[in-house]
Amino acid sequence: MERLPGSAEHDPFERLAMSAPNRFAQAVQRPAPQPVAVPAPPRVRKYTILLNSTDLTAIDEDVVRLQRASGLRVDRSQVIPALLRQLQVDETLYAEVLRSLTDGTLS
Repeated sequence: MERLPGSAEHDPFERLAMSAPNRFAQAVQRPAPQPVAVPAPPRVRKYTILLNSTDLTAIDEDVVRLQRASGLRVDRSQVIPALLRQLQVDETLYAEVLRSLTDGTLS
C-alpha cells in the first residue's frame, strides 16, 4: 500500500523536505551581495606635548576664546592639529615661527 503525504504513517520530516524549498540550494545559486566599500579611517599617531603651566594656561584661554567665538565645543586636541595645518598653508605664520625658533624666543 502506498503512503500518502500527510498520513500518520508518513515521515513528517520527509513531508517537510518535500514541501519546503531547499534554502541551501537557493543560497548557493544566488550571487553573494557585494560589500559596501568603506574608506579606511586615516591613521592616527599619538604625540605627547610637554607644556609648562604658563603655556597650558595660554592654550586653555585660547580654547575658551575659540569656543565663544565659534559657538562650538572646542577641545585642545582639535586646536593643536588645526594650528599645525595652518602652519603648512600660511607662509607668514611659518616665517614667524621659524624666526621665533631661530632667535630663541620660542622654545
